[in-house]
Amino acid sequence: MNCIGHCNFECIPTWAQAGPLKYFLYTSSYHSLHHSKYKYNYCLFCPIWDYLGGTVHSTTDSLHKEVLGQKDRQLDVVFLAHGHALHSMLHLPWLSPFLCSHQHEQRWWMLPLQPLTFLWVLFCRHCLSTACVQRYHYRSTQCATWCLPVTGHFYFMKSHRKPIFDMVVKAVKDADDAGVKYFGLGALNKAEFINQGGKDLLPLLGDRKIRIVHGNTLTAAAVWQALQEHTQPKDEIVFAGSTSKIGRALCILMARRGHMVRMITGCEERFQKIKGEAGEFGKNLVRVQTYEEGVGCGVWILGKWMEPERIQALIRPDSLIIDFAVPHVSEEVAKNFRYVNGAALSYSPKETDLTFCHDVPNTVPACLAATVIHAKEDTQRHEVGEVEVDEVEGWWEKASRHGFRLAYRDSKGRRAGC
Repeated sequence: MNCIGHCNFECIPTWAQAGPLKYFLYTSSYHSLHHSKYKYNYCLFCPIWDYLGGTVHSTTDSLHKEVLGQKDRQLDVVFLAHGHALHSMLHLPWLSPFLCSHQHEQRWWMLPLQPLTFLWVLFCRHCLSTACVQRYHYRSTQCATWCLPVTGHFYFMKSHRKPIFDMVVKAVKDADDAGVKYFGLGALNKAEFINQGGKDLLPLLGDRKIRIVHGNTLTAAAVWQALQEHTQPKDEIVFAGSTSKIGRALCILMARRGHMVRMITGCEERFQKIKGEAGEFGKNLVRVQTYEEGVGCGVWILGKWMEPERIQALIRPDSLIIDFAVPHVSEEVAKNFRYVNGAALSYSPKETDLTFCHDVPNTVPACLAATVIHAKEDTQRHEVGEVEVDEVEGWWEKASRHGFRLAYRDSKGRRAGC
């Protein structure tokens, strides 16, 4: 009951205030009058005592109706996320406002709850639809993060890919119906095996005006910026996830800069294609098939998840790790290296009222930042499919102009903008 009254939106419907419930449930508007009107609306737990004592403010009912009658804020941006591990589904704001503002990580008390969490995840996947986890603004651009009630492992099950694709399509159409201009795809919602980086969504939009953004160009730009800040062209680089859309663009840029890049990939065809796109600089790209072939190298780029044990066994402690994988390297492992998360961008808290933690505290995913930038510059275009290599550096200039920057740790291990 106390949570209901402290919500920053009105969640008690008008009909609930027409009967006896009004004497036992206090609303957000009732609570606001408690603070704004002197000597009124004292009794927050059970308003019946205010009614009996004559201390209910005369505008209580009319304010409640007025607030409920307001139209929703017109959104410019919707960013579509999803859960990753089982425990991430406990970070929904209506389950725990505290957890949703903190990094998604396993806590000791969650372990005994795993059987219930597993049932909750199954219920979410099969019974719930896309939900809004927070509305917020960034420099006056109105945004919202929506979440598919699906954890990451479902995306890798072939039987679930078509239903997930359909859920993404429905979310895009719902956003367009609500007047949203730019729709960002987060994490696996833009996976090649789901919709080819958003490309498969375009034929289904018809004449709808909404624009699809995968945001991979800015992610590539953030990693590229980190490389330029922390490496020299003579440095050799090991790259896991090198044949992805982001990996392809980065490999070409690194080859042009003069880096020797060991591309960890089992696909000879994809490697040869990227090497060919690098032209005369393709000689700087070398295919390796195992992580062990990167031992001794001082710079690693992780574009796919790597087991913590393997990281600690194969990468020496003084090495630079630039990470854009989902999930990212854990804090416990990352603290042993020079570590940069290129997929998470820092910002000034003064620029936004965002409280939901998407992944890394005090940051937003680079693909969300890209969607916001599309809206702020009103580009009127989709960003789907392959990353345009020649646009990467320009995107970092845009990000800097709009207040986004790389996130680093301070001396106490906390995230800090740079």
